[in-house]
Amino acid sequence: MVRSAAVPTLDEEEQAALARSEERLLLAKDAADVGIHDYDIANNTISWDERVRELWGIGPSATVTLDLFMSGLHPDDRAPTQAALDRALDPQGPGKYRAEYRVINRTDGVTRWIAVTGKTTFVDGRPFRLVGTVQDVTAAKIAEAALKTSEERLRLATDVAGLGIWTWHIAEDRITWENSLIYEVFGLSRTDEPVNSGRFWSEVIHQEDAARLRRALADTLETGARFYFLGRIRRADGRLRWVELTGLMHREREGVGDASDGMIGTASDVTDRIVAEETIGQAAAAAARAEGALRESQGRLQFALKAGRMGTWDRDLATNHLVCSDTCKANYGRGPDDSFTYDDFAASVLEEDRAEWRRVTDEACARAANCELEYRTRWPDGSIHWLHVRACSTTDASGKTVALSGISLMIDEHKRAEERRRLLDALGEATPRPASDPASIMVATTRLLGEYLRATRCAYADVDADGTRFTIRHDWTAAGVASTAGVHALDRFGPRVGAKMRAGEMLVVRDVDRELRSSCEGDVFSELGVGAFICCPLVKEGQLVAMMAVHNATARDWAPAEIALVEEVVERSWAHIERIRAAEDLREQDRRKDEFLATLAHELRNPLAPIRTGLDVLKLTPTGPGAERARAMMDRQLGHMVRLVDDLLDVSRISRGKFELKRQRVQLRAVLDHAVEASRPLIEAARHALTIHAPERAVWLDGDLTRLAQVVSNLLNNSAKYTVDGGHIELSAALEDCQVVIRVADDGMGISAEMLPEVFDLFAQVNRTIARAQGGLGIGLSLVRKLVEMHGGKVEAESGGIGQGSTFTIRLPIMGVDAAHPESEGGGHPRPDRPRLLRKRVLVVDDNVDGAELLATMLDLAGHETRVAYDGPEGLAAARAFTPEVVFLDIGLPGIDGHEVARQLRADPRLAGVVLVALTGWGSEEDKRRTTAAGFDFHLTKPVASAAVEEVLANLPSGSAAHAEGGPPTSPWTRT
Repeated sequence: MVRSAAVPTLDEEEQAALARSEERLLLAKDAADVGIHDYDIANNTISWDERVRELWGIGPSATVTLDLFMSGLHPDDRAPTQAALDRALDPQGPGKYRAEYRVINRTDGVTRWIAVTGKTTFVDGRPFRLVGTVQDVTAAKIAEAALKTSEERLRLATDVAGLGIWTWHIAEDRITWENSLIYEVFGLSRTDEPVNSGRFWSEVIHQEDAARLRRALADTLETGARFYFLGRIRRADGRLRWVELTGLMHREREGVGDASDGMIGTASDVTDRIVAEETIGQAAAAAARAEGALRESQGRLQFALKAGRMGTWDRDLATNHLVCSDTCKANYGRGPDDSFTYDDFAASVLEEDRAEWRRVTDEACARAANCELEYRTRWPDGSIHWLHVRACSTTDASGKTVALSGISLMIDEHKRAEERRRLLDALGEATPRPASDPASIMVATTRLLGEYLRATRCAYADVDADGTRFTIRHDWTAAGVASTAGVHALDRFGPRVGAKMRAGEMLVVRDVDRELRSSCEGDVFSELGVGAFICCPLVKEGQLVAMMAVHNATARDWAPAEIALVEEVVERSWAHIERIRAAEDLREQDRRKDEFLATLAHELRNPLAPIRTGLDVLKLTPTGPGAERARAMMDRQLGHMVRLVDDLLDVSRISRGKFELKRQRVQLRAVLDHAVEASRPLIEAARHALTIHAPERAVWLDGDLTRLAQVVSNLLNNSAKYTVDGGHIELSAALEDCQVVIRVADDGMGISAEMLPEVFDLFAQVNRTIARAQGGLGIGLSLVRKLVEMHGGKVEAESGGIGQGSTFTIRLPIMGVDAAHPESEGGGHPRPDRPRLLRKRVLVVDDNVDGAELLATMLDLAGHETRVAYDGPEGLAAARAFTPEVVFLDIGLPGIDGHEVARQLRADPRLAGVVLVALTGWGSEEDKRRTTAAGFDFHLTKPVASAAVEEVLANLPSGSAAHAEGGPPTSPWTRT
């Protein structure tokens, strides 16, 4: 192309100015290492200096025209360059020329990128001359392309690892988010504003984890160590998620001191992960120069790849030349200096996965698409490992795939976690909680665990109570392997095995011949065909109760994950078994509870029936011998009911730790006398012969007289109930080895061998016929054992079986023995004669109308003046109007309870001397403390015998308005 134009002329001054300008231009181009071009528009010639001619490969003598210039350009760049030139020569335009194009050197054929600038000189409104600079920018263009590739690899790496990238500009306390994945971590869309520092600390980070995060940041800022934090955040949608944050310090500006002033890091959502994957990433600040940006980007990429254990590779499809990073080689079991060709790479893919690997890669090449797959690779040492690989294709101008580039990531831990989860899920499906029993659980567990580990045998064993023998109930075995089911002596397997199992420590042996043969422990394992094994014990309350073992026929290097899996499976199975057994125990307790309630109903009906009959007799015959017999019978049956209820309350208080013994120096003779006195009516009613043998000397015990007598009495009552009428009962006591041994023996129905271990359990009942249903709630003997143990003693039961009678033996520590037998101590002083009763004013307040009126009637017959009220307010009004000397006051009153009534009575000056007696069904020590605090003088527990009421009235405290002549007598009652 040739341009023609009228040639403008320059005067001398203009030519001088132009010369000076050219001189400055030459100086500038030498300083900037650029070439000069000068386009003479009129003559259509271009002047190039030596530097420009070298770029084009044109000699110094050749004439350069515009057509020659255009022919040297890359075809794709000619049109854009011509357009830029036209704009520079347009008188209506800016008069400036700027373009970038590729030049194909005529000498060496190398393509170079050129950046050209220029300015047009116009004379008389027409372009006269275009002068400018030419610079080789090939290196910058290559750096720019490399930067783009590097950024693509960084994006690919972070996408594979699932990493969001963030940058913390510390000086400004500003955080920028570098990719879309971090928005997903925090539950935001890319159009949302990133979470700033203020929102992060106040709304996002879980407050329980905030302190740990601050400490981790402070440690990194102080020491420069790698930042790591695992904690909870609240996403934008309100859900709590676990995130893993990592980061490294870096200098954001080159040459600004030595200290780091920024942090680059990654964020990943690890809520649903079982095996934590180490992930990192960093984001880059924009670089002013292309070379600096490239170095920073490459540094980030290498950091991300190294931290994520990701290797990079490039494959030239034409030559199959393979270039791998050191991490990539390591993922295939090679060292940094080992040769690793494409053929080595292809051969390492496991045979079972090779067809799928070829199909995916061939399809990616054919379609010029990205690909992703997982496969197994065999290392030179024979081990097999899982890899996750992603690749992207590179195409030429025609669209043909010429290369593949990508990353490889080791995912062994992830795959093991998946397999482990599948195994545990299979175990859960094979042992559903509602339907399984311990045997079926172990059958499923041993099979699934053995098959998963590709072991030879998997066995479960129960250990005997003495810890010397174990029984393998079932074992899973591989095909052709003998079972080990049966009974084995634990010590036969050697002292090391026995010690580890009894201590509750897992034992892992990788080579029986090498580790156990020297101590002769390996012989038994060789007999069983075991070359390596893992054995897990179950120890409860210091006792070895069960074991589970996995056997391998040959030596085996058990992996840590395999050992951990065995331990977890065993713990899960045993926990499941414990739940089943606990459920069975609950069912058994529920059954015994139902039986107990049925028996309790029967026991309560037994005395209630004759009491009701006695009432009918008294209606028909109020006086006479028949009435006396009825009253005596009713008194006995009522006493039986009271003892029954008292036993139930005692067991309850002991079980809740609310029971206290009133210890004192007690004589054995007093204990036996009180017990016989309490049990004699039942023994005589059945016409039993009672024989008593006791030491002549005084034997002293440290105990509660009432409770010790209750223990012996319960045993005597038990013998009386379960011995055929007219039987024999023997009560004996003797000294043996600083202990007193008390025995109660009978020739009654006896106890079966299977019931003996349970006879003292709560609610346990010895089998008996309906004809001998004398009682047997299963609480009397349980109470005996609890009371004896509270006294530091022990009780045992013996029997030859059904029909062979029974013997109960109590062993108690003694305080000492006297040569002479004293009259009495510990049994209480002789009770004083009952004092003469004076007429008293008595108020009875009870919402049980029948009970209140009967008590008032009894007091009226005894000569007292009485009034009755049936609730709290009525009781207060009656007390103020009647001014009683004594008030029998129920606690559980409607309206105002007895405690409040007592407090109000105590606050009334007119009733200052009144004696308050709590009459209630609540009789624990805590109940008595509460009545004392409310102002009561006495605490009587229902049902109350008339003698107890008379004794309260006869022994009023000093200062009472009425008492026997000569002052109040000494009272056996204690004010509560």
